[in-house]
Amino acid sequence: YWVIIGCKYRRCSAISFAQEVMIDNINYYVTTQSKTATVYKQNADRTSGDIVIPETITYKNETYSVTGIGQYAFYRCTKVRSIVIPNSVKAISSHAFEDCTGLTSIEIPNSDVPYRGFTNCTNLTNVTIGNGAKIISDEAFYNCTSLRTVTIGSEIEIIGQYAFAECDNLADVYYVGTEEKWKQISIGSNLYMLYKATIHFNCCNHEYDFVITPPT
Repeated sequence: YWVIIGCKYRRCSAISFAQEVMIDNINYYVTTQSKTATVYKQNADRTSGDIVIPETITYKNETYSVTGIGQYAFYRCTKVRSIVIPNSVKAISSHAFEDCTGLTSIEIPNSDVPYRGFTNCTNLTNVTIGNGAKIISDEAFYNCTSLRTVTIGSEIEIIGQYAFAECDNLADVYYVGTEEKWKQISIGSNLYMLYKATIHFNCCNHEYDFVITPPT
């Protein structure tokens, strides 16, 4: 596929070539010019178990950095138990893990949490959002009914509306920053479960690039 990133006055330039590839049972789009790869839609029936997304992949003797997870990438992959997201991933698109009902925990080290990114992950109990994230989008964890603990990095600026709605078992939120910094976060509406949880300030180890999940 030719990837067109911009048009002006109806004059468009195809600046790079993206190709679909499968490596170690994970589907990617690889972009030749930027040498980057994005995880795209997986086959829900064939995707199961523990998934490890690598920081780089090799295709035709070229190395590509895995920088994104595309829209609906793991949508309704109900047989997936865990997914490792590397630090190289800077962007996760909407609905990426929606309805992954077998997923029990997730660490998001270096990207924002997208709109409905983990909606209806009903067995998800533990979430870690690293210091690379600034936004937890609307409905990000909507109806994650088993969610009990969330660790949030110190750079979060926005928690969108309904982000943790229907998370009836949310008990503890571990925040890397101070209480004063927490109060500066723009927090959306319909987040009763977030306010009901116990907020722990100044938690975890700042020496790491991502937040270490506290024991549950």
